Amino acid sequence: MDHVEPKSPSPGRVKAECGEAGWFFDVNGRRQGPFSLRDMDLPDFDARLSAELRVEPKEIVAAKLAEYERPIGLRELAEILSTTVKRDDPAKLITFLGMLLAQTEEDQCNIALRAR
Repeated sequence: MDHVEPKSPSPGRVKAECGEAGWFFDVNGRRQGPFSLRDMDLPDFDARLSAELRVEPKEIVAAKLAEYERPIGLRELAEILSTTVKRDDPAKLITFLGMLLAQTEEDQCNIALRAR
């Protein structure tokens, strides 16, 4: 459960990756990026990028959605949380997952933290 491999795109399908450097899009070896969220908020972003990658704009939108919805493992979650919480991976993971669980209708929990 710690590491989930995303499905690889079929030939001609756009793949999006989001990382610290920004967003990257590639299809059949053609790679564009990095793009910031500000870049991607421009009204014609999808149309311009789809023209550069020679795909339909809806494929860019689908690739972004797939990246937003892909499952992540605990290691990747710890890396993401490390941008603000520098140490103590077990505590930050337990706290984050507990807060996430609190947003559901079942299995809610209480967490108490104690500093030394």
